[in-house]
Amino acid sequence: MTTDLILHIILVLASLTGFIVSYHIRHKKSLARPFVCPLKFDCHTVVTSDYSRVLGIPLEIIGMLYYTVIGFTYMFFILFPQPPSALFTQAILFVTAFAFFFSIYLTIVQARMKHWCSFCLVSAVMCTIIFSAVIGIALVG
Repeated sequence: MTTDLILHIILVLASLTGFIVSYHIRHKKSLARPFVCPLKFDCHTVVTSDYSRVLGIPLEIIGMLYYTVIGFTYMFFILFPQPPSALFTQAILFVTAFAFFFSIYLTIVQARMKHWCSFCLVSAVMCTIIFSAVIGIALVG
């Protein structure tokens, strides 16, 4: 198994995990009950704060879209191996870098709020893994 294929598989698995976490947050918020974190963090305060939306769109929906695009893109490359164009590589690198740095920002927001959400932190880790794998693919390719 090549390094490139391993990185593609990591990307798909991290995207799937990120999607599941984002979907879970969306589902729990839609129930309109207090959201409970498994690590006794205060997820409810975090996922309902003023920082939980961008331009009126809930972050978990943006996350589900992001993880879906990344997951399907790299699943496509696993099933139909082909070298991506330079423009595609740059676009994916930009999108994943933006997601990575935005997740750092949101983690800092949690620290400043003094409230943490374990699901949000898992999503930030998935963004980090995805960004790292995309960098790895860019360096290998």
